[in-house]
Order: sequence, then C-alpha cells, then structure tokens
Amino acid sequence: MSEQPTNVLTETKRLRHRIKRLYDLLNERKFDKCFEIVDPRLRTAGKITLELYQSSLSHFIEKYGPLHVLRIDGLKLHIDVPARNEDRDFAYALVVAQDAKGREMAFRERWVRESDGFWYTRKLGLV
Repeated sequence: MSEQPTNVLTETKRLRHRIKRLYDLLNERKFDKCFEIVDPRLRTAGKITLELYQSSLSHFIEKYGPLHVLRIDGLKLHIDVPARNEDRDFAYALVVAQDAKGREMAFRERWVRESDGFWYTRKLGLV
C-alpha cells in the first residue's frame, strides 16, 4: 500500500480531479493522453494496446459525441486497506454523464493508486 500517510479527503479531491481530467481528454480526442491514465500494470502486461484503446474511444465519440460529466457518485476510497488481489490503494466511482443528444449515461469505474501517487483507471473502454 502507500508508504506515506494519506488524507482521505485530499485523495478524494485528487481522484475527482483525475476522473474529470480523463473525460476532458476524451472530449478533446486526446486518446493517447487518456491511455496514459490507464493502469500502468494493464498497459505493461499487454492487456490493452494504444491502437485498440484509441480505436475504441474514437468509435465511442463518433457514436455519442462528447460527454458532459454531471456528477461523480458513490466515490469510495480504500486507502491502506488490504484486499485479496490488490496491493495498492483503490477506489470505486459511478460517473454520470450526458452525451451530445442529452442522454444520461452511467459508468462504473475502478481506479487504483500507483506508487507514484497518481490514480489510474482500470476501465479499458467505454462500450
């Protein structure tokens, strides 16, 4: 887990900012920057490639248009809590957004905090 003491309120704020940043990058079609926010362990293990990820996000944006994040619900951080298959801090969030046609969409997301202190998404696509 993390080596430094963690303020849960600070981490909650940082994670909310990181989630919003991911959706801003998505809307700007900066898919390579979105890919940098994917869990490094998934990237290095070859679970997803940049090309496949870019293609998935591009298809999503073509179909639904940019997303406006309405709210982030149910944000639950697990800081310094041992988990069966996880040796890092992790969190769950429900991102509620509106697409270009005004339809509401909900995305359940899992995030992990790596030793560099940054939060990374475990979501590999939106469709």
